[in-house]
Amino acid sequence: FAHASADQYRALVHCKTPACNQQVQGTALVAVPTVPSYYCTDLVSPMQQLVNVALQDNSGYPHPSDKFAFVSDSTLPAKPFAYIYGTLAARRGSDFCIFPSNEWA
Repeated sequence: FAHASADQYRALVHCKTPACNQQVQGTALVAVPTVPSYYCTDLVSPMQQLVNVALQDNSGYPHPSDKFAFVSDSTLPAKPFAYIYGTLAARRGSDFCIFPSNEWA
């Protein structure tokens, strides 16, 4: 994201701790209200919270061509931002699917 244009993305963050919320204050990152999450049990709820907040933003968003990419603190991008953005923006429509919560691992 270091070389990406700020008008090509928004970065929403789900923080589990108050320290995380303090860390993102004053940055381009926007912390969403925290929901319960449990490692290896329920990582979907925070992801759903991120999408919910993104879709409720009324400052010019959402846009029909919006795409969502989830990045965690333990991931390393394999492709540059421009490549990922170009691939996602080239196709309209959704590539996103969520199973009912009773089917989550």
